[in-house]
Amino acid sequence: EGGGSYVLIDAGLGPRETAERLQSLGIDPSSIAAIVLSHEHQDHCKGAPSLSYKWGVRIAGSRGTYAAGGFGAVDIKGWAVLEHGQPRAYGGLTITAVPIPHDAAGPVAFVLSADGVTMGHATDFGHVSRPLVDAFKACDTVVMESNYDAAMLRDAHPKLKEPMGAATYVLSGFKNLDRRSTRYQLRLDDQPPIE
Repeated sequence: EGGGSYVLIDAGLGPRETAERLQSLGIDPSSIAAIVLSHEHQDHCKGAPSLSYKWGVRIAGSRGTYAAGGFGAVDIKGWAVLEHGQPRAYGGLTITAVPIPHDAAGPVAFVLSADGVTMGHATDFGHVSRPLVDAFKACDTVVMESNYDAAMLRDAHPKLKEPMGAATYVLSGFKNLDRRSTRYQLRLDDQPPIE
């Protein structure tokens, strides 16, 4: 929310669950100005077409997300391309896409600005890259996802790793950021890491 406008970042859930969650926050789902997608993986975009159709909301994301997510083959209320570094306004809220390293077609993080406040938002990225640091330097706050512990994954019994796929793939630096990396790399002012 910003500048009197609401956007939904990613939409992995269907309309009923998404509507319930929005309404629990006092937000009418039909008031969403746009659904912005970070990338085409199902946990981030599966519900976007049905939400777009049901609520009459345009979807925005990279060209790669549009193509790889198959959005040209489904009934949606429109697609807005988010180009890297090019701000796009939704009412009083401005969104700028930032390229990130991830195993997807054109994955992006976002810088959102409204009412003189700027927030960085990044999910599913393998390492903290220079473009991400540069984009997030001026942010008042940053929301980042780090969803695994590299040491626990590396040291786990092989039988525990099988359901997750190859641990080396996860640890490659292009899947997801691990918690330790977040703690030590998330210093956006070029000073030594905070211990």
